[in-house]
Amino acid sequence: MIRIKLIISLNYIMILLIHILLPLTSQFLVTCLILSFSQALGEFGAAFMLAGNIPGARKRCRSPFFTALEAGDTTLA
Repeated sequence: MIRIKLIISLNYIMILLIHILLPLTSQFLVTCLILSFSQALGEFGAAFMLAGNIPGARKRCRSPFFTALEAGDTTLA
């Protein structure tokens, strides 16, 4: 009897999550994904521009790959 009540209550929770909460929060979730991706892309670009391509300094591992790709040398990359 307790198992049946537990299954019924879990079923109601899943219905609540899928049919009510997910549609209400879908716009928020998409906005969070877009903002987090753009922030990660910006952080990578800033770190690469400031620390990745300093003349005379030790090259980082990713810097020669991107420099070769920008120059069009795909065999080196």
